[in-house]
Amino acid sequence: MFCFENSFDYLFQRKYDDHATDLIKTKLADIVYTLRRDKLVPADKTMDLRKLLEAKTGEQGLTTSEKDPEELLQLLFEKVFKVDPLLKLGPKEGVFTFQLILDQSSTLDKNIPTLQDILEMYCFHEKIHFEQEPNVLIVTLPRFGSGHKVFQDKVIPNLELDITNLVLTSAKDCDTCTQQYAVRQCDNCYSVTGRGRPTFHCERCWQHTHGPSTKRRDHVSTALKIPEFPVNPEDADIDVLDRATLQLFAVICIKTSHYITFVRTSKSADAQWVFFDSMSDRIGGDIDGSNIPAVRVIEELKHLNDVDSVRRMAFDKKLSEDFNRLLSDVYICMYRNLRLDSY
Repeated sequence: MFCFENSFDYLFQRKYDDHATDLIKTKLADIVYTLRRDKLVPADKTMDLRKLLEAKTGEQGLTTSEKDPEELLQLLFEKVFKVDPLLKLGPKEGVFTFQLILDQSSTLDKNIPTLQDILEMYCFHEKIHFEQEPNVLIVTLPRFGSGHKVFQDKVIPNLELDITNLVLTSAKDCDTCTQQYAVRQCDNCYSVTGRGRPTFHCERCWQHTHGPSTKRRDHVSTALKIPEFPVNPEDADIDVLDRATLQLFAVICIKTSHYITFVRTSKSADAQWVFFDSMSDRIGGDIDGSNIPAVRVIEELKHLNDVDSVRRMAFDKKLSEDFNRLLSDVYICMYRNLRLDSY
């Protein structure tokens, strides 16, 4: 969230009324500064933050046991800093982390699904839309330890996540001609076309594919809520649709009870990725010993741009150990909106 990223800096740049929250803000700012300077943070600094959080919220176990990252995020956003939800799902509904809740019966047409596949399938199946484009999207996958994974093998986190079809106010292009804006959405096509999602149509293509003489004539369409256009959207040709996309900047992985992270070092398309493991090795005993952290560059993550190549590498068992851990144990993916980036 903080090492190479500034989307959350507002948490410790705001003014807070109560002393306890202000202390937490100061300690968090100190941790972030140390992390950005040294790429590692001493354990005593994080323990001090845990103590302050426990005193402020009354949450038990913050200083004595491991906490799920999602729990900690919820604690910081909702109970401590009391900020607005990161993702709006309706006029009065919002969340800080977006959970993809899928069961074993969920089916995808690819042997190694991408996060894009899973997100679209879940949202369309549950009829969930994003009220607006988020600045930051934190997605949690249904993969809690080695024994609780819906997708038992691997998941590919997309470097770029296209949420155009999920945002209520985003213009969609017609799936058939791809040259005009869509004005109709057909949920009945979900199981017909093999796309794994509803289809979008301009008025002309809707009549062509769903007219009285077609097999899909009984399908019912939903009028799309689209932004205002300078001309009638049915008559407007699309040169380049301004798609709503998000850039992956961090991945948290878990296999059993230990978390590791992969972090993007910049916003450029060819940015390097760094692997963080706070407990890579250990010296001494269980009581008087200490953990040895690891930080290293992972060159292979550039292949995430080519999903087919990643699938071939996985099939041929040519993935490095670190790359394999990323795909096999991915739990939380963090995305940022470069278009709405205020920094």
